[in-house]
Amino acid sequence: MAKYCKVDPDRLAPLVPCMQLPPSCVKDELSNFEHNTISKRAVAYSCGALADEGAEVQHDHDSDELKLCRRIAGQAARQMEGTEVGMGSEGSAYFSPFFITANAGARVPARLTGRMIHKAFGGTIYPPTKVWVEPLRERGEWWADVLHDCSCYEGQEKDEYLKPWRKLIKWFNENELLHGAAFVMIGDNPLDDEFKNSGCVFPRLALAVTAAGSLVGICSHVVHT
Repeated sequence: MAKYCKVDPDRLAPLVPCMQLPPSCVKDELSNFEHNTISKRAVAYSCGALADEGAEVQHDHDSDELKLCRRIAGQAARQMEGTEVGMGSEGSAYFSPFFITANAGARVPARLTGRMIHKAFGGTIYPPTKVWVEPLRERGEWWADVLHDCSCYEGQEKDEYLKPWRKLIKWFNENELLHGAAFVMIGDNPLDDEFKNSGCVFPRLALAVTAAGSLVGICSHVVHT
């Protein structure tokens, strides 16, 4: 069993842009969730668990499950290697491996929900943030965002743009080690009245669930000002 996981900056790296402050705000006295979607105090562990620094975190992972999470997340990232996130973002970003290893005996969800994502992130998501969880299929709001950046393409050019995304969808949905494949959008328009902290960098993830209840997939971000 893996019971002594350590803080691992590499596991947090995909979310760091969502924790940063705009240059104009660096000198301000800011709360933990002002101008950012992910807590400024967030840390990640070698098992992928997320929490605020100093918070108590239970680590009781099967070592084989931890190895499986690392392997699958790496495979998922290779499906999108060299492909920018796009999705209407005003910045440039790529996907990285992402996983949160379940504790032994954890409840295994049949599908992911926004509430589960908030819980899985260990309270590090700005609480009012809306989380969209949609099936990893060519439909829904997430797919409309993917299509946003190829709206002027036609025919073969459009097919080439969508090729890695379709490869990703196929890989997740045909992987016998996973179920509940979904695309997760954490936060969006900073001008939304319900999103009052002026954050503009939002996590984007493709995730699925292992037989033991771990979340595995890829993570990146978009910039929407």
